[in-house]
Amino acid sequence: MIRCLNFCWLVVCLASIAIAQLSTAPSRVRVSQEVLEGRILKKVPPVYPPLAQQARIQGTVVLNVIIDKTGNVSNIRLISGHPMLAPAAMEAVRQWKYAPYELNGEAVEVETQVKVEFELGENSAPPQVALPGASGGGVVFGVIGSIAKPLEGERVSEAAMRRLRVRKSDPIVPAAYADIQGTVVLDERVNTLGAVEQVIRISGPPSLAQAAMLAVKDWKYLPYVKDGKAISVVSTVQLTFAPNGIVSEPEPSEDARPQIPLPRRVRVSSGVSRGLLLTKVDPQYPPDARDARIQGTVVLQATIDKEGNIASLELVSGHPMLAPAAIEAVKQWKYRPYLLNGTAVEVETSIQVNFTLAP
Repeated sequence: MIRCLNFCWLVVCLASIAIAQLSTAPSRVRVSQEVLEGRILKKVPPVYPPLAQQARIQGTVVLNVIIDKTGNVSNIRLISGHPMLAPAAMEAVRQWKYAPYELNGEAVEVETQVKVEFELGENSAPPQVALPGASGGGVVFGVIGSIAKPLEGERVSEAAMRRLRVRKSDPIVPAAYADIQGTVVLDERVNTLGAVEQVIRISGPPSLAQAAMLAVKDWKYLPYVKDGKAISVVSTVQLTFAPNGIVSEPEPSEDARPQIPLPRRVRVSSGVSRGLLLTKVDPQYPPDARDARIQGTVVLQATIDKEGNIASLELVSGHPMLAPAAIEAVKQWKYRPYLLNGTAVEVETSIQVNFTLAP
């Protein structure tokens, strides 16, 4: 009898434990992205990295994401994706917000996979940003206005603001960009309390500029006082990136104006270059191509010097019977000099020459 009672007591205990385990929600559950898609309250799209856009890199970044009980993204781990796209995807998803996921009426952590797509359109234009090394006289890709406009307001020299700085954090460079070097020039707006409320990139490698801007936004200054009153001011920040993520600040300038380096050459769209055209020589239709009724478009890559003359031409595409005539004609074209901040610079552009026969 006693043995029977002990057995029954054991069964009841085990059953109680099992019921307790069933009634207690797990600390974390795995849910598919499709299920969580409908629970997103805020979805921040990624900023397409300019270097990846210029290189026309596309693809999908897959992330393993943990969402806490309040719906915030608490942890992100890269599963797959191009290293030039992954940091932008992670930075965007980190800002997403979900409605809390409940199980048996209790909020629980969620683990899921998030896929972020990066796709360029067929006619996507090059981003209007400087490539690495542009500050040293390289090529800037973009149309008119590719050099950022400095912030407006009471401007104070970089040297003066460094003397007022009380907190500084160094940029954290993503591993994918650790070998990129260059100086990033930023414009910052500091409010009456000494906090940085706005930062824009003036020049320097775009892949490093994002890390620089995130760091500078966390900087803190003593209020700038003028006529006995704290005022909002604008100033320049320069950060030089060396290999392995080493960051330094060049000697500050007492000049309050931002240091905006002029590139040796800029790339403009074919539409912009057409607007600068002064003299256009039409090509002579090659007789053999006419007899064979060959038509089509010849695309040339052109370099225009500071005086507006064609300095070099390179065939991009086109029928071999039409290309020589197109090149010979375009060599004689004349343009107005392209001015950047009042200074003439070389121009790279694409030129299309159409050969069409009457029906």
